[in-house]
Amino acid sequence: MTVALALPILVALGLWQISRMHWKEQVLAQLERNSALPPVTRFQPDAGRQDLLFRKARLDVSCDGPAVEKAGRNLEGASGYSVFFPCTSDGAPLLVNAGWGPRADSAAAATPPSGAVGGMIVPTGPDGGLGLALVLEAAEPPLLPSAPPGPETIPNNHRLYAIQWFSFAGILLVIYGLWLRRWVAQRPPQA
Repeated sequence: MTVALALPILVALGLWQISRMHWKEQVLAQLERNSALPPVTRFQPDAGRQDLLFRKARLDVSCDGPAVEKAGRNLEGASGYSVFFPCTSDGAPLLVNAGWGPRADSAAAATPPSGAVGGMIVPTGPDGGLGLALVLEAAEPPLLPSAPPGPETIPNNHRLYAIQWFSFAGILLVIYGLWLRRWVAQRPPQA
Protein backbone atom coordinates (compact mmCIF):
# COMPACT_ATOMS: atom_id res chain seq x y z
CA MET A 1 0.00 0.00 0.00
CA THR A 2 2.82 2.39 0.88
CA VAL A 3 4.55 1.76 -2.46
CA ALA A 4 1.29 2.50 -4.30
CA LEU A 5 1.19 5.90 -2.57
CA ALA A 6 4.89 6.77 -2.68
CA LEU A 7 5.63 5.82 -6.30
CA PRO A 8 3.19 8.28 -7.94
CA ILE A 9 4.35 11.03 -5.57
CA LEU A 10 8.02 10.48 -6.49
CA VAL A 11 7.23 10.44 -10.23
CA ALA A 12 5.06 13.58 -9.86
CA LEU A 13 7.92 15.37 -8.09
CA GLY A 14 10.27 14.42 -10.92
CA LEU A 15 7.81 15.71 -13.54
CA TRP A 16 7.35 18.92 -11.53
CA GLN A 17 11.12 19.49 -11.55
CA ILE A 18 11.18 19.04 -15.33
CA SER A 19 8.51 21.72 -15.70
CA ARG A 20 10.52 23.96 -13.32
CA MET A 21 13.62 23.36 -15.46
CA HIS A 22 11.82 24.61 -18.58
CA TRP A 23 10.44 27.62 -16.69
CA LYS A 24 13.92 28.47 -15.34
CA GLU A 25 15.42 28.24 -18.86
CA GLN A 26 12.88 30.82 -20.04
CA VAL A 27 13.67 33.11 -17.10
CA LEU A 28 17.42 32.86 -17.73
CA ALA A 29 16.91 33.61 -21.43
CA GLN A 30 14.92 36.73 -20.46
CA LEU A 31 17.71 37.82 -18.12
CA GLU A 32 20.26 37.37 -20.93
CA ARG A 33 18.12 39.56 -23.21
CA ASN A 34 17.88 42.25 -20.50
CA SER A 35 21.58 43.07 -20.78
CA ALA A 36 21.06 44.17 -24.41
CA LEU A 37 18.13 46.50 -23.60
CA PRO A 38 18.56 50.28 -23.27
CA PRO A 39 19.55 51.52 -19.80
CA VAL A 40 16.86 52.03 -17.18
CA THR A 41 16.54 55.70 -16.19
CA ARG A 42 13.83 55.39 -13.51
CA PHE A 43 13.97 52.80 -10.75
CA GLN A 44 10.54 51.21 -10.39
CA PRO A 45 11.06 47.75 -8.85
CA ASP A 46 7.32 47.05 -8.62
CA ALA A 47 6.91 47.46 -12.40
CA GLY A 48 8.57 44.11 -13.13
CA ARG A 49 11.52 42.75 -11.21
CA GLN A 50 12.64 40.35 -13.96
CA ASP A 51 12.62 43.22 -16.44
CA LEU A 52 15.19 45.04 -14.28
CA LEU A 53 17.63 42.24 -13.46
CA PHE A 54 21.00 42.40 -15.26
CA ARG A 55 19.95 45.57 -17.00
CA LYS A 56 22.17 48.62 -17.33
CA ALA A 57 20.91 51.67 -15.48
CA ARG A 58 21.52 55.40 -15.18
CA LEU A 59 19.86 56.40 -11.93
CA ASP A 60 19.80 59.29 -9.47
CA VAL A 61 20.61 57.90 -6.03
CA SER A 62 20.61 59.31 -2.55
CA CYS A 63 22.54 57.29 0.02
CA ASP A 64 22.46 57.44 3.79
CA GLY A 65 23.54 55.06 6.46
CA PRO A 66 26.74 53.15 7.04
CA ALA A 67 28.36 51.00 4.39
CA VAL A 68 28.20 47.22 4.58
CA GLU A 69 30.91 44.92 3.23
CA LYS A 70 30.29 41.57 1.61
CA ALA A 71 32.67 39.15 -0.03
CA GLY A 72 33.12 40.10 -3.65
CA ARG A 73 35.41 40.19 -6.66
CA ASN A 74 36.85 42.96 -8.77
CA LEU A 75 36.82 43.05 -12.57
CA GLU A 76 40.09 41.05 -12.69
CA GLY A 77 38.54 38.29 -10.55
CA ALA A 78 40.51 39.00 -7.36
CA SER A 79 38.72 38.18 -4.10
CA GLY A 80 38.10 40.92 -1.58
CA TYR A 81 35.21 42.97 -0.27
CA SER A 82 32.45 44.83 -2.09
CA VAL A 83 31.16 47.94 -0.35
CA PHE A 84 27.38 48.44 -0.32
CA PHE A 85 25.50 51.58 0.70
CA PRO A 86 21.76 51.69 1.52
CA CYS A 87 20.31 54.18 -0.95
CA THR A 88 17.07 55.23 -2.56
CA SER A 89 16.29 55.95 -6.20
CA ASP A 90 12.95 57.44 -7.20
CA GLY A 91 11.82 56.83 -3.60
CA ALA A 92 12.50 53.06 -3.72
CA PRO A 93 15.18 51.39 -1.60
CA LEU A 94 18.21 50.18 -3.51
CA LEU A 95 21.57 48.84 -2.36
CA VAL A 96 24.44 50.40 -4.27
CA ASN A 97 27.68 48.47 -4.71
CA ALA A 98 30.10 51.40 -4.68
CA GLY A 99 33.15 49.30 -5.46
CA TRP A 100 35.64 46.70 -4.30
CA GLY A 101 38.54 46.77 -1.89
CA PRO A 102 41.14 44.13 -1.01
CA ARG A 103 40.70 44.43 2.78
CA ALA A 104 37.81 44.10 5.20
CA ASP A 105 38.13 47.75 6.23
CA SER A 106 37.57 49.07 2.69
CA ALA A 107 34.23 50.61 3.71
CA ALA A 108 35.97 53.06 6.06
CA ALA A 109 37.55 54.89 3.12
CA ALA A 110 34.52 54.61 0.80
CA THR A 111 32.48 57.63 -0.21
CA PRO A 112 28.72 57.10 -0.58
CA PRO A 113 27.58 57.72 -4.15
CA SER A 114 25.11 60.51 -4.84
CA GLY A 115 23.41 61.99 -7.85
CA ALA A 116 23.46 60.37 -11.27
CA VAL A 117 25.35 57.07 -11.40
CA GLY A 118 25.61 54.25 -13.92
CA GLY A 119 25.84 50.52 -13.44
CA MET A 120 23.98 47.23 -13.65
CA ILE A 121 20.97 46.13 -11.61
CA VAL A 122 21.57 42.71 -10.05
CA PRO A 123 19.94 40.51 -7.40
CA THR A 124 21.47 40.75 -3.93
CA GLY A 125 20.94 37.11 -3.02
CA PRO A 126 21.67 33.69 -4.41
CA ASP A 127 19.50 32.31 -7.20
CA GLY A 128 18.20 35.77 -8.04
CA GLY A 129 16.43 36.16 -4.72
CA LEU A 130 16.07 38.86 -2.08
CA GLY A 131 16.44 42.50 -3.12
CA LEU A 132 18.07 44.50 -5.88
CA ALA A 133 21.43 46.22 -6.01
CA LEU A 134 23.10 48.56 -8.46
CA VAL A 135 26.73 47.62 -9.16
CA LEU A 136 28.44 50.86 -10.21
CA GLU A 137 30.49 50.73 -13.40
CA ALA A 138 32.98 53.24 -11.95
CA ALA A 139 34.24 53.42 -8.37
CA GLU A 140 35.64 56.33 -6.39
CA PRO A 141 39.26 55.75 -5.27
CA PRO A 142 40.52 53.96 -3.25
CA LEU A 143 37.89 51.44 -4.39
CA LEU A 144 38.00 49.60 -7.73
CA PRO A 145 34.89 48.56 -9.69
CA SER A 146 33.25 45.36 -8.46
CA ALA A 147 32.54 42.54 -10.89
CA PRO A 148 28.77 42.35 -11.37
CA PRO A 149 27.22 38.89 -11.39
CA GLY A 150 25.61 37.74 -14.63
CA PRO A 151 22.67 35.49 -15.47
CA GLU A 152 25.16 32.61 -15.76
CA THR A 153 25.66 32.81 -11.97
CA ILE A 154 22.05 31.75 -11.35
CA PRO A 155 21.93 27.95 -11.16
CA ASN A 156 19.39 25.77 -12.95
CA ASN A 157 19.60 22.51 -10.99
CA HIS A 158 16.12 21.27 -11.79
CA ARG A 159 17.30 18.55 -14.20
CA LEU A 160 19.41 17.06 -11.38
CA TYR A 161 16.47 17.28 -8.98
CA ALA A 162 14.26 15.46 -11.51
CA ILE A 163 16.88 12.71 -11.89
CA GLN A 164 17.00 12.46 -8.10
CA TRP A 165 13.22 11.98 -7.77
CA PHE A 166 13.07 9.48 -10.65
CA SER A 167 16.01 7.60 -9.08
CA PHE A 168 14.14 7.39 -5.78
CA ALA A 169 11.15 5.97 -7.66
CA GLY A 170 13.39 3.41 -9.42
CA ILE A 171 15.07 2.41 -6.16
CA LEU A 172 11.67 2.00 -4.53
CA LEU A 173 10.55 -0.29 -7.38
CA VAL A 174 13.71 -2.40 -7.13
CA ILE A 175 13.37 -2.79 -3.36
CA TYR A 176 9.69 -3.64 -3.70
CA GLY A 177 10.46 -6.17 -6.44
CA LEU A 178 13.13 -7.85 -4.28
CA TRP A 179 10.78 -7.94 -1.31
CA LEU A 180 7.95 -9.36 -3.45
CA ARG A 181 10.24 -12.05 -4.85
CA ARG A 182 11.36 -13.04 -1.36
CA TRP A 183 7.77 -13.03 -0.09
CA VAL A 184 6.64 -15.32 -2.93
CA ALA A 185 9.60 -17.67 -2.32
CA GLN A 186 8.78 -17.96 1.39
CA ARG A 187 5.12 -18.77 0.89
CA PRO A 188 4.26 -22.41 1.59
CA PRO A 189 3.51 -24.45 -1.53
CA GLN A 190 -0.15 -24.74 -2.51
CA ALA A 191 -1.56 -28.27 -2.58
